[in-house]
Amino acid sequence: MEMQSRQEVLEAVLQDGIMLLHADDKFKLDREIVLEAVRSKGEALAYANEKFRSDREVVLEAVRSDGIALQYADDKFKLDKEIVLEAIRENPYSLKYAHATLKSDREVVLEAVKEDGIRIEFADEMLKSDREVVLEAVRSRGYALKLVDEIFKSDREIVLAAVKGDGWAFEYVDEKFKAEREVVLEAVKIHGRALQYADYKFKLDREIVLTAVNSNGSALRFADELLKLDREIVLAAVTSSGYALEGANEKFRSDREVVLAAAKSDPDAIMFATETLKEELGKEGLFVEE
Repeated sequence: MEMQSRQEVLEAVLQDGIMLLHADDKFKLDREIVLEAVRSKGEALAYANEKFRSDREVVLEAVRSDGIALQYADDKFKLDKEIVLEAIRENPYSLKYAHATLKSDREVVLEAVKEDGIRIEFADEMLKSDREVVLEAVRSRGYALKLVDEIFKSDREIVLAAVKGDGWAFEYVDEKFKAEREVVLEAVKIHGRALQYADYKFKLDREIVLTAVNSNGSALRFADELLKLDREIVLAAVTSSGYALEGANEKFRSDREVVLAAAKSDPDAIMFATETLKEELGKEGLFVEE
């Protein structure tokens, strides 16, 4: 897109700041145009004249629009706490681009992990051992448990906070919690497939397995074979996820109610029914083979 006049460029960047990329270099030196561009799209800072990366007002507007724009700012602003906090509030991933000094600043890191716990990955190692910071991180994103000091994987309060937020966090808890019923139950309530990491005794526990398949039908594959023969569990599993029929005991593939429940959840699941049942359903107009 060719933009000849200043007004054309100004109108273009007001609509989409990235249009600064296509502007003549003289317009990339125009402060008003650059300001409007970064207000529209913070990333436009990457296409402005280099001098604006050292302009505090321009950088502040850019990170307010898109926190990730911090990466294009002059290094002095990556050490500017106000600017870094603004960037983090817009996008906590921007902690990645902060100066190392601010990655060890408790207030800055807390701001990031409250928004997205996973961003503890960019924090100084010292703060990955700070209990308050870790607790905030796992409350925001349970999966953050993977990224913190090992000691917290044995901390019951932190483990429970993590699995209540994200069942997948259960993979990273200390082994003792994989044998603790309360923790296992909380994990499978949130994500049924967490059952795969539980102590085997829970794969034989009817309540735990039923909770898991109600959350995610595919958790059926991790249950003990005995419970894969339990019709109520299988019906719950296929109702949650039709494809769970694939992992069910063979006898359920000819069970009309189970197969229809699976097909209701996912029409493609009918492929796992027996040929005889598919033929019957076809005659009734309930299954059409492609």
